[in-house]
Amino acid sequence: VFSAPFGAVSFSDGFLGDVLTSTTRVAVDLAFALVFVGSQVFGFDSETGSSWFSRYLTPFLTLAPLWLRFLQCLRRVFETNKRWPNLANALKYAFALTVG
Repeated sequence: VFSAPFGAVSFSDGFLGDVLTSTTRVAVDLAFALVFVGSQVFGFDSETGSSWFSRYLTPFLTLAPLWLRFLQCLRRVFETNKRWPNLANALKYAFALTVG
């Protein structure tokens, strides 16, 4: 998944990319739970954890899978020389990056 712009994209890479993009909300919720538990159990400052979480971790967990899937689609365009449906999928993920 992470080597999308540099190597061939196999079926399993595409499948894992789809799973990651589908579970972004779950990943953000899980990270929030871990930060919350960490702040309660280990005595972290909850204000600092909240700021770090909302400013850095949430955008990364939301946008990284979309970016990886976008690069996979562009790589598939390059590999197969077929614009349809790969370029349309790349545009779909590019628009999702602007919303995310």
